[in-house]
Amino acid sequence: MAAALRERLAKESDPEILKQYETLWGLEFRSRPPQEHAALRRQVAEDLKRLESAKPEPKPDGEWLRFLRGGYKQSGAAEAALTAIDDRILKEFPSSNAASSVVYERWRKAHKEPEDQKDTARWAAYDQAYREALKGWIHDYPDDTYLSRGAWYNAISSDMSLGEKEAIAAMDHYLKAALDYEPPDSSPYIEAADFLVTHKWQPKRALDLLHKAQPMLATELNQPKSDDLTADREDEIERSAVYQQQSLTGLILQAARLANRPAEAQSVRAAVEGAPPKSPKLQSNYWRNRARLAALENRKADALTYYQLALETRISPPTPWHGRLDDPVSEEARAVFKELGGTDVAWGVWSKPPGAKPQEAAEGRWEKPTRQLPTFDLADLSGKTWKLATLEGKSVLINIWATWCGPCNTELPHLQKLYETVKDRPGLQILTFNIDEDLGLVEPFMKEKGYTFPVMPAFSFVTTLLDGFAIPQNWIVDPKGVWRWTQIGYGGEPDWIDVMIQRMEMVRKSD
Repeated sequence: MAAALRERLAKESDPEILKQYETLWGLEFRSRPPQEHAALRRQVAEDLKRLESAKPEPKPDGEWLRFLRGGYKQSGAAEAALTAIDDRILKEFPSSNAASSVVYERWRKAHKEPEDQKDTARWAAYDQAYREALKGWIHDYPDDTYLSRGAWYNAISSDMSLGEKEAIAAMDHYLKAALDYEPPDSSPYIEAADFLVTHKWQPKRALDLLHKAQPMLATELNQPKSDDLTADREDEIERSAVYQQQSLTGLILQAARLANRPAEAQSVRAAVEGAPPKSPKLQSNYWRNRARLAALENRKADALTYYQLALETRISPPTPWHGRLDDPVSEEARAVFKELGGTDVAWGVWSKPPGAKPQEAAEGRWEKPTRQLPTFDLADLSGKTWKLATLEGKSVLINIWATWCGPCNTELPHLQKLYETVKDRPGLQILTFNIDEDLGLVEPFMKEKGYTFPVMPAFSFVTTLLDGFAIPQNWIVDPKGVWRWTQIGYGGEPDWIDVMIQRMEMVRKSD
């Protein structure tokens, strides 16, 4: 396939078709062992010479230069060469989307995110600086779709300090853009209603938005499913559908209580009062909605009973994010507790998690895999081969990531520190499986960030093993090669490194 594509592109002059070189380079890097990647980078450099001298028609634009920049990065070009292309974009196409990308990336490079999610002051300063910069970008790049439609709303939606008029204006702008330019979907209505409910503004309007979303979500969740889904994938889709329905129902109950419309309970009562879901991930939301229904109907003692169950069945406690600790379950429960005349001292006693389920509490966001980890024989970027069989006797953490994944990029600095902490411990091993399709970008990324943990190109291995998945993921494999635990996503836990070491040691010692 790669050879045929290379032959066809050699005869092309249309810039849009020539951009398929990006696909070609991805195919070539993924199909060759890491030992041959240096030669491939030289080939990419030769391709770029041809592309630079070809003078394609119609005349290239800023996106063409961004494409060339990606190629130069895969070729291993020096940072100065990449900066020169960025400078050229800003000079020749100053109002383009490509220029806005350059400006944003340079801002991010100059403004490092605070590492400590609990540092309220630093995060407040960072977020304020970002918003000030964002105002300028929205003004300077009116043709950028994201900037012109939803960027400002996304930046301020969780800020509880903004005035109602300014915040709702941002929400209205986002909602209008979504309805005008995107296919019909329940999400914009639900997001806008969630925003209003969270801020306790215009609850009747929130209900109107949710009523519009209800039939749309029902249609979306009833779409035909593929016949070749694995049982695990079917379960995952079913859990997602239940979660989405729980979320919509919960917002209706909250908005109804804020609007003093208890009659709204009738439309959701059957869904709320059904049997609890079997999945532990869904149980807290189930009890939370039972509590919201009871509170709406002024059965406050019942509501507190259900809120306590919602707190007990949480998969993991809330963690700080961007300097804030949001704990909406506790906040809702505490409001009802105070309405019944409860004191702060009594709340402290009532809200303490029971000590009855230490194992469930310890598992947190960890899940037990439902399949075995296949034997693998993969080379890392340095050419070293790693085999599952040769890792026997060690507790292994395997991180699944990609350069384009935002949460991965937040987690990777912590993974690097974890690797440096345990790399000399004989019983522990850190590995990573990268799933970038543009594999040529991975080694430059590692060098730019200063990361030294082992990276195995594993796109085919991971996508074959998992039928639909989210990243980042962390897999724990025991000393016998048995896949024992999976954690999906990065939660920003302040003790993330310690938790990972404890999990690896627990598996090693229990073997």
